[in-house]
Amino acid sequence: MSHFPCPVSIEPNFLPVGSSFGHNAVVRPTSTNALSACIIAASKLGKQVVPEFGAPAYNPATISQRLAGAVVAKLDAFNSLHVSPDGTVVIGAAVTIAALVSAARHARILLPVPDLPHETVVDALKSGVQSHFSRTIGTLHSRLTAATIVQPDGAIVHAAPETDAALIDDALSHSSTAIVTSLFFRAIPTAEAAEYWLARTAVMYHSETALRLLTDLFATVAKTITDQSDILVHTKAAMYNIPVIVVYVSGKGEHSSDAFLHAVKDAVLRVTGNSPQSTGVFKVFKGAAAGPETIASGEMGRLQYGKEAVLLHHTFPMAQVESAIQDISVVVDETLGTNAEGELFSVAVSSSTRISINKEGELELSAFLFKPTFPSQTDKEVASRFQETISMCRFPETPDFSTLQANFAPPVVPPTIKVKENLIPNFKGNVYMQGDVLYEDRAYQYATTSYPAQDMTPYMVAFPFDEEDIAAAIAFAKSFPQQKNVVGRSGGHQYSGLSSGGNETIVLSMDYFRDVIADPNNFHIITAGVGVRLTHIADEFDKAGVTVPHGECPLVAIGGHTQSGGYGHLLRSYGLIIDHVRSFRIVVGDGSAHEILKPGVVGTRSLPNNDDVYFAVLGGGPSSFGILTTITYDTIKNVDHPYSGGLMATLTYKKKSFRAIMEELQARTVKICDGDTLQADSDMMASALSFDLRGFAEGSMSTDQPEPEGDAIMEFPIMGLPPDLPFLPDGILLLELVYGDHDASEDTMNSTIDSFNKLYEKVKVKTIIPQISFTSFNGKKLLSSMSNDFVRRFGTGKEGREFQYPYEKRLNGSFVPLTDGFVTGFVNLCSDVIKDEKVRLVFQVGLGGSQHLNGGMQKAADGSKVSITGCSRRKCSILIVFDVFYTAGNQEVAKQYQVAMGELLDREFPEGQAVRLLWGCYGDTDIKNVWDYYYDNPQLYSKLQGIKEDVDPKDVFHTRFNVQLPSQHNISS
Repeated sequence: MSHFPCPVSIEPNFLPVGSSFGHNAVVRPTSTNALSACIIAASKLGKQVVPEFGAPAYNPATISQRLAGAVVAKLDAFNSLHVSPDGTVVIGAAVTIAALVSAARHARILLPVPDLPHETVVDALKSGVQSHFSRTIGTLHSRLTAATIVQPDGAIVHAAPETDAALIDDALSHSSTAIVTSLFFRAIPTAEAAEYWLARTAVMYHSETALRLLTDLFATVAKTITDQSDILVHTKAAMYNIPVIVVYVSGKGEHSSDAFLHAVKDAVLRVTGNSPQSTGVFKVFKGAAAGPETIASGEMGRLQYGKEAVLLHHTFPMAQVESAIQDISVVVDETLGTNAEGELFSVAVSSSTRISINKEGELELSAFLFKPTFPSQTDKEVASRFQETISMCRFPETPDFSTLQANFAPPVVPPTIKVKENLIPNFKGNVYMQGDVLYEDRAYQYATTSYPAQDMTPYMVAFPFDEEDIAAAIAFAKSFPQQKNVVGRSGGHQYSGLSSGGNETIVLSMDYFRDVIADPNNFHIITAGVGVRLTHIADEFDKAGVTVPHGECPLVAIGGHTQSGGYGHLLRSYGLIIDHVRSFRIVVGDGSAHEILKPGVVGTRSLPNNDDVYFAVLGGGPSSFGILTTITYDTIKNVDHPYSGGLMATLTYKKKSFRAIMEELQARTVKICDGDTLQADSDMMASALSFDLRGFAEGSMSTDQPEPEGDAIMEFPIMGLPPDLPFLPDGILLLELVYGDHDASEDTMNSTIDSFNKLYEKVKVKTIIPQISFTSFNGKKLLSSMSNDFVRRFGTGKEGREFQYPYEKRLNGSFVPLTDGFVTGFVNLCSDVIKDEKVRLVFQVGLGGSQHLNGGMQKAADGSKVSITGCSRRKCSILIVFDVFYTAGNQEVAKQYQVAMGELLDREFPEGQAVRLLWGCYGDTDIKNVWDYYYDNPQLYSKLQGIKEDVDPKDVFHTRFNVQLPSQHNISS
């Protein structure tokens, strides 16, 4: 491989289900010239070069090429971005839509981007998905002024639309073998951006309502549309598959006097009347504030779904609009799980559809069709009907570049994007400092909007490519007179923001460690990079017929999840994810990397205290002992548990239903605490959440975060709709029951599933307004498929959150059964929160005992059982999540609900609020003050402190919540 101009690694293919195992040469060029040289070198070896901007599983188009032995060019270094107030935008090919929007917002310019936040701009252009400003501003494609392209022969071309439209169009097609490395756009400049606005409302999707609304909007109202107006309607599944319609109107000029916006508003009123199926308000975003709102309520797209995503993109002549809408509505109903009677049902094949009027006055349709990993015959028929209905249309033509004004023309030779000189010596990855145009996007994580800026603004965010980069960052942190803290961030979902920090912190974001690789000799032994998200690894496990216990948040990464224990839906049946860890790789305080093996696993141990490090890292304190890079799992095989099954039901919230769930949980905790007489391979989880239709209108601007000066956000009421919407569901209940099949017994499965159905019937209630309820599965089902289905791929926003609002969170456990007083008090408290429009509730519960208590144990020399992991609180009978998200200005309301919850715990539990778990820390997170809330006993915490001193004596890996060195924290004093 010496032909290549940059280092070459040989990597196994990612989990190659149904394919032979192979390896690929992988290169990481850092410039267009280096990529060109790689392509030329590969061609001499008879190899094709395929680009990758993420893990292979994220880029299905490259799978067959990878398996054919192609050279993989990982282009993560092409991440530069330049924006200026005059509208000039220059980006590298790895920049995402979300990063572009963030940078444009702060430059106060406007680009017409599609709502595909996690796609690279290149992939978004290839998708053809329309923007919300297609008529008013144009498509993103139409704003393109130049592109740098490396051709299949290695030739570098700086292409301009006026002279090279065919070349650019080919390079941006899915079948192209040319590689785009940089793109140049002309955005709406700051001076003009304030003239544009975007308005949005949301309506509950009902089959009849949807058909009437779409027909009215596109067959009648659309006739009045002007060149200065746009309309886009998005049908999608919201929280737990409850379908909604989001209506966007955008334009130029004064929105309050815009005739088309008023016509759309009147149409929504005509269709919904005083029936509270609508939010009752158009939210209007002006100027640069409109940019982020084009992606605020979009899904995570292909990043989120563990399903095959088929993109369909077509147009209809306006003469066919009514018949087209009729046909589209039928298949959209079917893929959103509803019918003409308004009933809801679970679907395996789902859709997300956008309908708009394009520049040519045609009806334009973009639809993602999501197919399950293992489709049934019915699934295939549903997908076929959807695709056949759409196939009556024609594909959109190549964008007309001639519409660009003369001053949009690019320079004869476009400027070269400079790769920023890294501030960390010998560091190959990307580094972002405060003041960099991409810094805010790269520093952002789950907790950013909920904690003070000084705690969420690190000195530097660095993206290491490999373990050598991590060692370089550690050495760099130590070089400061006042040593910087190094914090690992695998997914950024630490609820208290502890995977970030202030100016004393260097964050190592592990996004590039995200391959999933199976052992070719033992397919159930699977290694994953710590940056792999749950949505992807659950799907890959399912394809391979294996699983491990894991959670449900789609964008949580496996690294932090595992170090925190890995709690999920198989808690009693199969314990925690840490109980299935065979080994992991870790970079410790001196910069050395080591493979740490599970006690008893045969292999070379490079650290003399291997078993101690294994113990400490797995559950002892995330990020306290080093930076993990990969984790290897001994997975659970479906074939060993052929009669597993379960029930997953969604119901609209009723207080009586919620009480029935809590009473069942109470009865189960009694059995757990009475010698654990509860069936060992039976799991129950339950959730209660507020239903947030209004959030689809409010979008990302519904927080207390300040707006850049000059942007305007206002409500535009739909007169006639009531201010309170009593017939919308207050909330959603989710009941998830699992039979884990310890004894491979069909009879036990049947009797257990029968008991699940009896509970489901008990939870359902009859009311004047019918309760919506449906099951996603009910009966025999593979363990891996249940685990995959538990990942919440619908109803979460682009960040994988239930709600986009800031929050006050808590997680508590108890060693005793639930009391009658707790059940009554908690049901009343949750009902109060769910009915309070100022806040949004997320409640979840899981039950302990069985393998949660006994997992992670091995026999000692004396025959006794000892724990090989450092995870505390495994004796809990129940774990309770109580999160309160709050709308702008209502943090104190959320805090008061948390005070009430704390008082309830103190009153009903002997241990009060003192039983907490590391993965859901809250309140005071200075471990010196609260260590005994999170660790079982002083001996355990002292042991962890000693291991910390061995592997990180300089305390490089430091946060206020980490395990502290003995010299810093003497718990006996």
